[in-house]
Amino acid sequence: MTPFIMVLIMRCFGAKNSYITALCIYGYSYSIFVPVIILCSSGFVMTQWVLLGYGVFQSTSFIIVNYWRELGKYVDKLRLIIISLIIVCQMGLFFTLKFYFFEEFEDEFSNNNMANALNQTKTNP
Repeated sequence: MTPFIMVLIMRCFGAKNSYITALCIYGYSYSIFVPVIILCSSGFVMTQWVLLGYGVFQSTSFIIVNYWRELGKYVDKLRLIIISLIIVCQMGLFFTLKFYFFEEFEDEFSNNNMANALNQTKTNP
């Protein structure tokens, strides 16, 4: 949804981006999250913060670098507003992943560990 909103906003200011280009740019920028999310499944909170921060930084950098020339060509005065919008959307993704996705994962992980600990104490008196 974010790439389409981005294209609509940029078209309002005179840019000529296609929806397919925007979808591809965002798709490639999110590819960094595949290894990041796999590594975040370790369950260590500090590791999740660092890895998700790195993933959001790389993703945001990729999007800004790919839109930089287009933004400079058509919307000189509004470049910072659009870049700020990109950063806000990416930070929303960051907090969604951290506080929703990994919070559920941590709850499941801790419940399984607690259940295993209770089962071990029951079987080993």
